[in-house]
Parts: sequence; structure tokens; C-alpha cells
Amino acid sequence: MVWSSNLAIKGVLTSSFSTECKDAHDFGNAKSENPPPPPPKLEISLGGSKAEDAPPPIPPIVPPPVVAVYIDQRKHFTTKHKFATWNDLLEWVGEKARKLGFSTVIGKSDNGGNGRSVVVTSICERGGSYTEYKRKSRRYLLTGGEWSLKVGDGKRNHDITDVLKGHKTVGRLNPNERVHLEEMVDSNVPSRQMLTNLKKRNRTTSTTIKHVYNASYRYRRSIRGTRNDMQHLLKSLVDNGYIYHYRKYPDSEVVSDVFWAHPDSIKLFNTFSTVLVLDSTYKTNKYRLPLLEFIGNTSTMKTFSTAFAYMMSERQDNVYWALERCHVPGDCHCGFQAVAFLRYLIVDDHTLVWYNLYKELIGVENARYRTMINNDRRYKEILGVLSYAGIGNVPWDKWMTMPDMSFLIAQKCNQPIVVLSTGLGPSATYFPLCGPSPPPSISPLMCLTYVNDNHFMALDLKDGCLIPPTCNLWRRHHQDDADNWPDRYVSRMVDYNELNQW
Repeated sequence: MVWSSNLAIKGVLTSSFSTECKDAHDFGNAKSENPPPPPPKLEISLGGSKAEDAPPPIPPIVPPPVVAVYIDQRKHFTTKHKFATWNDLLEWVGEKARKLGFSTVIGKSDNGGNGRSVVVTSICERGGSYTEYKRKSRRYLLTGGEWSLKVGDGKRNHDITDVLKGHKTVGRLNPNERVHLEEMVDSNVPSRQMLTNLKKRNRTTSTTIKHVYNASYRYRRSIRGTRNDMQHLLKSLVDNGYIYHYRKYPDSEVVSDVFWAHPDSIKLFNTFSTVLVLDSTYKTNKYRLPLLEFIGNTSTMKTFSTAFAYMMSERQDNVYWALERCHVPGDCHCGFQAVAFLRYLIVDDHTLVWYNLYKELIGVENARYRTMINNDRRYKEILGVLSYAGIGNVPWDKWMTMPDMSFLIAQKCNQPIVVLSTGLGPSATYFPLCGPSPPPSISPLMCLTYVNDNHFMALDLKDGCLIPPTCNLWRRHHQDDADNWPDRYVSRMVDYNELNQW
């Protein structure tokens, strides 16, 4: 069987290893043309006088003829060695070509039949003319018998490079590199670091970042198999021991939301459950879904990832569903601890919060609070909560309650407070009942959320985020000098209401 390397140019078989650049074929026949003669002088009559003669035109610059320089590489590929398989032969040819500064690819092949020999033709990667790529079914050559090499024409005319950058065939990963890359993919090594590690192992490699991306994608795709994206995500959560929840659309098998958290993150959150920061990114992942991230904060001001959730939309119902999946034990002090944190106090200062709210309730605005509560029994219950002096776990009837205490917090801190909840009535924004609004830098928004019907958490709201409308009790009981408090938040409340109407 004969292996040949050829390329048909003008009906003549020439070596593919020395494939000519297409635009260089006619340069050797280029002829210099004489510049055209200058136009005759023009005389323009202007009232009996003659205009000065126009300057002669600049003759065009004619480039010198380009002579194509051919390098004959025949001797490097001439061999009498017999190869056991066609793949061994192609590897030998490819290695020779790389040492000479170019790369080769399979141009065409023939499995034989009807008296034809089995032939595979290798050509220079930069040779031939451009043809639009069309995906075809793969054909495999016969491997029986020995293979011999025959060079048709060893001439080539393009530059030889010391480093084969941009040659996709030369940059392919070898089997050892592919195994190493798969190990790095399993270890979640960034793609840039993968390329650096590969180059450290083989300083002569021509692999580029695109090769790394493609190889990583193929490996991940092979792991996924026939599963779709959501099936593969849920399987990965099970295999890695994550705690997860999901829900589906009514009367459908389509998943609408999925929540997951690592057991170690849950342990941290149960220890440091006062602060929870929520951050949602939109359409920055391959699922094109909003990704909600829960971030906790330790007593040493270090952050940690608590949980994640994919949501079909950023509506209130989806966010609340994800919040309710954060299982935390009931904490009798959590509401006042959260307020202490929002006031830049340590969480153990919750007793100071009790004391300040108690003084606010019985202070100069006592009559206004009594009118707003409009229930002596309820008023005494609030006093009992704020004056509780027990040690240890607090009975449930001594926990923080809303909306009664929201007005106390807003008035005492002179800051608006947003309460997000599904168990304490509708979410609302609470403002101080009296006094004008100071600048936003002095009076920023505070936010509390109530989840699982047993736990308060402090939230850090992003600038400009949507907030729920003003509580109706504030509209009925605030003083005239507090009218301007909601003004700077009106547009955000309107957008919140429009979002909830979807």
C-alpha cells in the first residue's frame, strides 16, 4: 500500500508539505507597466489672462515583481521504512513537519476497491484553497498490511515559523496531557491555570487557551452523557452530598426553582445566623437563569457562601421560597440581635436594643403609639416583651413582633426599615412617625427578613433595589413634619408593585 502526499495545483500533483500560497502563483509572471503619459497642459482664459500651468500628476507606484521562493523538503520525508498502521505513518510525518516549522493534515483518503489502492494523502495545513466546512460522517481507513511513504513533490513556499502558534493540529493535546487536563477539570482548576500547568510540563507545546476550552467542554460533556442540564445538576448534588430542594410547575415535570447548600455551610450558618447577604446575578450562567447567592458573616467579619438557588424569575414568590429553604433553629433573640447588627453593635448588645425600644415606647410619643396600637392588652404585651429580664431561651410570646416594633425601631434609629416576610403579614416599609427626613447618607435603609415563621435576619440591600410599599398604619398616624420620608423611595416602590403584578 502506498502513502502519498500531494496537492493538485494547475493539474500538476505537488507536495502538500510545500503547498504554495494561492496568491503567489501569478506573482512570478507579473510585468511592470509604463506609467501613463502626463495630460496636456490646460490654459484657462480669465478675462484675457492665462492661468498658470497645472503641476504634472504624480505617476503611480508600481511594486516590483514578487518571485516565489520554493524550499524543497523532499529529503526530509524520503524513507524506505515500512509502517505497521496508517496512524503510525501520519504521526511520523507530523513530527517531521513540526521540526521543520509547519504542520500537516489529512487532505483526502481512499479505502480502495475496484482495483484502487488504499491511499491516505497528507497536505500542508496552510495549503490548498478555502472551502466551506461541511460536517460529514466519519470514514475509517483499512489498517491491515504495511504502509509505505511516497513523496510527490517536496516544494513549499510559505514562511517557516519557530513556534507553531495558531496551528490547530499541532496544538492538540496528547494522551498524557489530556489525562492531566481531565484531572484539573475535576479539581475545578481555572482554564488559564490549566494552560500554564500544561506549558510547565511541556515547554515546547503549541497548545492555546482555545484547545483547553474545547478539551474541557468535551470532557464535561462526556461525564454528563445523555442527561439534560437540570438532571445533571441534581445528580451532581446527590453525588457530592449537598442538601437540596426543588419545586416544579403545577401539573408539570419541569423544574422551576432549585436550592442547594453544603452541609459544612449549614453548620457555619447555624452558628452565625444573624447576618445573611443576598446577591442575585441575572443571565450570567449557561442556564440563563437568575442565580441567588446567600452569603453569611462570621464574628471575625469573614464571609462564607451559605447556599445557592436557581430561580425562573426574580419575583417575590421565588425569593421567599429560597429564603424559606434556609433551615435555621428558632432563636428567641434573633430579631433584636439583627437590629443590633444593623446599628453596628455586636449581637450580644441585643439587651441594649430592648432597653432603647422600651424607653421609646414609654417616652414622649407614648400617646401616639397607644393610639396606633389601639388595644390596651396588645400594648401591655409589647411592654412585656421589651422589659423581659429572663436568662436563656425566651418564650415565644416574648419574641419581636411586627408591625408594632417596626415603628419603634424606625423612630428610635431615625431610619426607615424594610421588613420582608411571608408569615408576619405583607412585606412593607416603615418610616419614623415624626420628624423630617435627613440626607440618605445619614439615614440609610435597614432591612429585616422573617423566614420559616421562627427567625429574623438582617439583610444588606443593594443601592436602588426595589422595596415594598409604605405600611398603611404610617399613612394614618404620622405627623405632618414626616411627610417627606417616602419621597426618595417612591419610584422603587412603584416598580416593586408592578413586579408583583406579573
